[in-house]
Amino acid sequence: MVIHIDGNRQAPTPLNDTIICEPLAEDDALILFHDLIYPDVAQGLDYLKEKGWNTIIYQTMQIMGAAWRGNVEPVKHQPYPKINWNLPKHLANYSVSGLSLFNQKRI
Repeated sequence: MVIHIDGNRQAPTPLNDTIICEPLAEDDALILFHDLIYPDVAQGLDYLKEKGWNTIIYQTMQIMGAAWRGNVEPVKHQPYPKINWNLPKHLANYSVSGLSLFNQKRI
């Protein structure tokens, strides 16, 4: 099962969307987030992380993210190497797909 959360970027909507979707998710599920560059959107990913879901960030222009559980494997992604990517502080506790923790830059 895949759920995609993308819409109103202002709190409390992204968190509320996540809270509503989470109980509907099957045991094997992946929830994708768009626009994690916005701290209010990241609240949904934070919520799932706190509930024990696995998480990863995809370094894209708007920053995407995934939370998953069960027998699911998120897509692997390699950030475009010619861009000097910076990760916002509100995402500092997340791993970035395709980068080691030691190579991740924070702003």
